[in-house]
Amino acid sequence: RAGLLSAADPRHGGLFGPQKYVHGQALRFLWHYASASDGAQSRSVVEKAVTAFLRSPLRDRSSGAFALYSYTPDWSQPVGDRDVLNQVDAVQLLVDLGRHAPVDAWVRYVERELLDPVTGALRGRQVQLSDGRWWTDERPYADRIASAVIALMRIAEQRHRAVQADMAEEAIGFLLAHCIGEQGAVSHACGTDGPQGLLVDQALVALALQAWQPWSEDADVENAMGRVVGFAEGQLYSEEQGQFAAGWRWPVAADFSVDDDGYPVG
Repeated sequence: RAGLLSAADPRHGGLFGPQKYVHGQALRFLWHYASASDGAQSRSVVEKAVTAFLRSPLRDRSSGAFALYSYTPDWSQPVGDRDVLNQVDAVQLLVDLGRHAPVDAWVRYVERELLDPVTGALRGRQVQLSDGRWWTDERPYADRIASAVIALMRIAEQRHRAVQADMAEEAIGFLLAHCIGEQGAVSHACGTDGPQGLLVDQALVALALQAWQPWSEDADVENAMGRVVGFAEGQLYSEEQGQFAAGWRWPVAADFSVDDDGYPVG
C-alpha cells in the first residue's frame, strides 16, 4: 500500500508515469484496503484517479471503449490501442466504485465491436489506423475471452441484466469448443498451433468457467474446469520448487522472431 500511495500523481491523478495507465488492479487493491481499514488517503487516491481517467480522452465516449494508456501523465494523449485485458481491469475497478454509466457503455461496445455473432468469440484487441479507423484483430485469444467473461458475469450478477450473461454464454461455448484441449491445455490463440498451457491462460479460463458454472447445468463446464486446473497442477506445478512454471513446453528458441510495436508494458 505504501509503495502505491508514494507512486500517486498528486497533480494529474493516477499512478506512476510518465505514461499514464489506469492500473486497475492496483487501484482496486487500494479501494478495498480503504474499505477494510477506513483509509481516507487510499480512497482519495482511487477517486482522483478514476475521475481523471473518466474525464480524459482515454475513455472514448462515442464507442464506450478505453485506450491502453496515455503518452503523457495528464491523460491527454491516448495511444491508438485498445486491449481487452487492460479494459477489463478498468471495468472491474468501475464496478467496485459503482460507476454504472461507463460500465454499461463498455458492455455495448463489446457487443457491437468485439463479439463475433457467428462463433461467439470475443475479439481481444483493436489498433487505430492512420486514417482514424479502428482495425480489429480477428484472432481469438483465450486470456482476453476469459477475462471478458469474468467481467461480464460480475456485471450480470450485480445489475441483474441478461445481455451480459448471454454474451458470456456464447464466449464460454467458444472456449469449450476451440480453446481447451482434451488434456486441459489451453491454447493461447484458439485454433492455432501457437503456445499452449501458459499459466495465465490456464488460470483465467478456469476462473471464467467457475464464474459461469452457477448459471449452467451443463456438465461439460465442470468437466472442462477440472481438466484445465488439473493440467496446471499436473504439468506446471513443481512440488520440489513449490511454484508454478509460467508455461508448458514453450521455450523461446534462438530463431524465434517477434514483430513488437515498442509500446511500454502496463
